[in-house]
This record gives sequence, structure tokens and C-alpha cells, in this order.
Amino acid sequence: MRTAVVVLLSLAAWAGNSDYTPVKQWGGFGSKPGEFRFPTMVAVDRDSNVYVVDQHNHRIQKFDSEGRLLLAWGRQGTGTGQFNYPYGIAVDSHGDVYVSDMNNQRVQKFSAGGKFVKMTGRYGSGAAEFKFPYGMVIDGNDVLYVLDTLNYRVQRFDRGLRFLGSWGSAEAIGIKVYMPHEMAVLPGGNLALSDRQNHRISVFTGDGRLVGRR
Repeated sequence: MRTAVVVLLSLAAWAGNSDYTPVKQWGGFGSKPGEFRFPTMVAVDRDSNVYVVDQHNHRIQKFDSEGRLLLAWGRQGTGTGQFNYPYGIAVDSHGDVYVSDMNNQRVQKFSAGGKFVKMTGRYGSGAAEFKFPYGMVIDGNDVLYVLDTLNYRVQRFDRGLRFLGSWGSAEAIGIKVYMPHEMAVLPGGNLALSDRQNHRISVFTGDGRLVGRR
């Protein structure tokens, strides 16, 4: 899966090796179609289409693998299909798209064509409540994991956005995550989580059991 959009680089290029050049890049600062104002996260579907969270334009932009714009949707607001500084994005095995609508304290689900399907969430600390949802990821069973950052936990949902549980307290996992930002599914189904303010990467099982940390 590709993990960058504006510049797609090999790891060697990122490390500063001058023998490597970008594979492809597109975009620029602005609010016109194909431009960005602080893109945050990206996701790629099974057809290699690339979805970009264009955060400060309060929209999602969809591109093919060559960077050609296919679709854009969203604007700032609190209504369905609107965003207030969205952050994370994920695509399930059916092609549906999930977005963490950060400042609206919710998760929204869309079709691959940008049509609103449903949403869950509000501000709080209970089940399916959030204090600034950041990154998200979907595993091979279409379980959606959402980083509920200022509640210092991960919440789990099925593809219908039904709450499945949460984990993240020191009592439950042996450590306390502190402002987690992003995560990825590893081979075998474990989750690698960027525990930002603790300056570490932690690995968990899908139900929140701590496997290791670096």
C-alpha cells in the first residue's frame, strides 16, 4: 500500500540518497481541484485509487494512481458529508471510505463515489464518543480502529460503525498511550501505533494486548 501522495519515494530516497528521485508527485498549495491545504492522511483502495484528506480545505480528494483527479467532496460544516478539520481515512474491502472528522468529534462513512452513508460519534469519553479522533485503519476483517487521541485510547467498530469495544488505559494494556496519532496493520493482524508524546512505537493485538514497544 502506498503511504504518501504528494511525493512517492523509496526509503532510500527519503534517507537522502541522491541516486534516487521521486516516482511521482502532484498537487500544490491552494484550494482548486487537485491542490491541497495541509493534507494529512491517505488511503489506497483495491483499484489503486488514492484518497487524500485535504484537511484545511475540509474535503476528501480522490485520484487515480497517476495523480489524475477523479472526485472531491466535502466542505466546512457540521452537516452530513461536511467536515471540520478531518484527519484520518481508511478504505474497507468493499470500497467504502471512512473519515475521522476531527473537530466534529465523529467518524463518517462514504461510498467510493463520495456519497454519505452514515456516521457515529460525539464529544465525550463514553462508547463511540471521541475527544479528537486522529488516525484510523481497517484490518483484514473490516474492523475499523480509530485513535481517540485525547481519551488516550483506540476504539473498534464494524463496517456498519457499530461499537465493538475500546482499549488504551494503563490498567488494560500495561502502558498508557499519550496522544497517539497514527497506526498500521502488520502482517498477521497486529497493530503498530505511533505513541507520539511517549516518543515510541507500540505493537498491539487487535483486542489491545501489548505485544512490544520500541
